[in-house]
Amino acid sequence: MALKDLTPAEKSKIALGAIVGEVLGKSTSEVGAQFGVSAKAVTTIRRQALDAIQQSFYGVQTQAVSSGLSDDEVSARLEKLLGHEKVSSVSPPASNKAEKLDKDEPEDEEPISIDEIVSAIQEYNNTAGSKKKIYISRAIVAEVFPHSTKELESYFSEHKAEIAAHIEKHGLKRSTNRALNGEDWMSWLNL
Repeated sequence: MALKDLTPAEKSKIALGAIVGEVLGKSTSEVGAQFGVSAKAVTTIRRQALDAIQQSFYGVQTQAVSSGLSDDEVSARLEKLLGHEKVSSVSPPASNKAEKLDKDEPEDEEPISIDEIVSAIQEYNNTAGSKKKIYISRAIVAEVFPHSTKELESYFSEHKAEIAAHIEKHGLKRSTNRALNGEDWMSWLNL
């Protein structure tokens, strides 16, 4: 089933299934099979839900305090962020990247191996010069293409020394990727 054909209620169930599944060690493919959607769709919906949750804690709450929004206005914005189709006179929150991904990207893509992703990041970092570089982490790999927690743990365990050497060579830190917030770093990798 295509993302655009899912109701907000179905998307909410899939998002919760993906978040809970991540904690329980389920892959996005397993969650997708449970709901009849692709692993890519599960990842996109999960990302949308997490963005909406984060926005509700940071964006809407901050706006409410600074602009004096009423409880009803805050509730209406939260409903909109969570994908509920309640129409409100409240102005919409800023568009998020995950919604754009939902509309612009094809749903079923060929899987990209963890090794391909890590190699692409290493190649990018090696040629980036003074540009922003990417810290190699499980979260970044999963953002490029979803893999099970077990696969990620296994790969990072087997390649620990190689990844650590690359990170040290470029002077990267876990906080390095924070500077990439809002950047289209995925296009930098040419995957």
